[in-house]
Formats: sequence, C-alpha cells, structure tokens
Amino acid sequence: MKEYLTKWQALMDKPVINADIGNWCQTKMKSNRVSDLKTQADRARDYIESISSLINEPWFIGWHWCAHVENKARGWGIKDPYDQPYHDFINPVKGFNKGIYEKI
Repeated sequence: MKEYLTKWQALMDKPVINADIGNWCQTKMKSNRVSDLKTQADRARDYIESISSLINEPWFIGWHWCAHVENKARGWGIKDPYDQPYHDFINPVKGFNKGIYEKI
C-alpha cells in the first residue's frame, strides 16, 4: 500500500488520503472467510502497522475506515451485526489513535 501511494503521490504531487480501507477475519456472519488475519486482535495489529507505515510521510493526510457495522453486503465492521463492538479490535485501535499525534 505504501509503495503504491508513494508512486501516486509523486505523479500527482498532491497530499494523499486513503479514502476506503478495511481488513477482515472470520466472524459469525462470515465464518467461511479466508484471511491471514485470524482474530479481531490480528485486525487491530494490522490496522496499527498499516497506519504506522504511513503516518510520518509528508504527503499523508488521513485514513478513512470502511464499514462501521458488519452487514451482509460488506461483511466486516468494527461492530458485529447486532451493534456490539469487537472489543479486541476497537480497544487497541482506540489506544493507538489517541496517541497518534505523539507518533508524528
């Protein structure tokens, strides 16, 4: 992702916002999903590692997370289909996001 965004930024010479990103693992709704990420905690680590690789790039201005509540169309979210948070995902991400400006 960083390699592609760096190339696009160089072509356009404009700041970059990653406007639609998400990651997934198996859930009750999508128990047959195949992913290298096995748990919600794995998803949190992946999110943190991904943003950490971009946060100090001078052209990087933001990241929009795709899918708030898991549903049949999207198949993933930060909450399950019954509006219950995936705490193993949300808690580490929340902690990381709260300190993000200290990492710059």
